[in-house]
Amino acid sequence: MQTPAPIMWFSWLWIGSTVTSIVVVVATWDDLVKDLPKDEVGGAATYGVAFAYAVSVGVSLLLWWLVMRRRSSTARTIATVLSVIGAILVVVAVAEPYLSGSIDPDTRALGWRVLENVAVVVGLVANALLFAPGAQRWFTRDPEFSDVFS
Repeated sequence: MQTPAPIMWFSWLWIGSTVTSIVVVVATWDDLVKDLPKDEVGGAATYGVAFAYAVSVGVSLLLWWLVMRRRSSTARTIATVLSVIGAILVVVAVAEPYLSGSIDPDTRALGWRVLENVAVVVGLVANALLFAPGAQRWFTRDPEFSDVFS
């Protein structure tokens, strides 16, 4: 059985969203860690942030693999829930400066925030594709299913 189009689109969008997120974090790393406490080891808190982000990317790629290779409905559900939580956190992070009145005039930072928001939206679209009719039948391993574009 061929992989249906919604599943292939999910794959490309999910990986694209993850790569975009990595690019944003790498590009804005100094801003992310500037307020963390420094110590004589070189900033243990900085290493903690890097480790936490690496774990989140690892979980994202594991969920992608479980959905794509194992057809795990549980992974699909977890990925969707985590994406919705992530979207809520991004909305809160975007709204916070406006609510507190401390809008950063740095246009470079604004561009990276926009790119981060695009990555979140792409991730949500990818998750929505997992619930398309063709994807549903693919998850159930329906032997009668052969339409690649459903």
